[in-house]
Amino acid sequence: RPALALIDLGITRGDFDSALTIAKQLTSKYSDQAPLMIPLGRVYLAMGDRASAQQTLRNAARIAGYDAPLQVQIGRLLLAAVHPDGAAFCAQMALQAKPDDEAALALQAETETVRNDAARADAALKTLATKYPSGVAVALTSANIAMARGQYGAAATAYRQALNRQPSSATAISVVQAHMAAGEPGKAIAFLDGWLKGHAEDRTAL
Repeated sequence: RPALALIDLGITRGDFDSALTIAKQLTSKYSDQAPLMIPLGRVYLAMGDRASAQQTLRNAARIAGYDAPLQVQIGRLLLAAVHPDGAAFCAQMALQAKPDDEAALALQAETETVRNDAARADAALKTLATKYPSGVAVALTSANIAMARGQYGAAATAYRQALNRQPSSATAISVVQAHMAAGEPGKAIAFLDGWLKGHAEDRTAL
């Protein structure tokens, strides 16, 4: 829809007033459609209005029901809005609909880590690794959990593993950040130099 493209453009350009106006109009017109509530939550997040983002996304999660992909999407945004309890609800709903869903298991593992429930986080990660041992999600989730626990060396290793499975600028940046957090600037610079030599077109990592 053109309105969604305009919202994305507004967020990208920092024109939050325009993006917010359009997102509110969408939400008002389609108040029973969770996918069209998500853009409003994204705008609030971009504006730094965490409370409004949380409220909007919680409403979207309630309406989304047992739509697993949609709940995962909302859950990720709720984690970004620092609402792990809301994200946990989304993961639970998604897993009730699809118990072996890869993205939902990853969300649950990371959410429980933020909630400081190590046992539930490790159980979700173990299930993810058992069901999808060679998937990129298990490597990224392991890395994210290691970062959250301050295990920066392990995080760098896991991010590199994820990068080997599915190259991406975002993961490459995460490798650099993990090495820096581990107090290894030399490794961070060496990795970045190697990445850019093989991906000269990638300006995101600069």
